[in-house]
Amino acid sequence: MLLGTIMGPSFAVGARVLAEAAVKHDKPVFAVSAVPASVSSVAHAFIARAGIPLLSSPNRVAQVMGQLADFAQARQRGAAASSV
Repeated sequence: MLLGTIMGPSFAVGARVLAEAAVKHDKPVFAVSAVPASVSSVAHAFIARAGIPLLSSPNRVAQVMGQLADFAQARQRGAAASSV
C-alpha cells in the first residue's frame, strides 16, 4: 500500500485499516511511506504491530516482491524435484 507522504490522522487511519486487513489474510503485505516514525508514530505502530514491512520507496517494495517471487519459484522447483 502506498501511503506516500500523508501524515497525521489520515496516515493513522490508513495504517490501521491496512493492519486489520493484513492480519486476516496470509498474503504478503508491504507499505511505503516517506514519513518518519518521529512524525507519525501512531501509524508506524499500527504497521509494526501487524508485522508489515514499511519501506521508503516503491522501488524497494518492487525489489522485495521480486525476490519473494523468485524464492517461491525456487521452493516450488525444489518440492517438485524431491517428489519425483
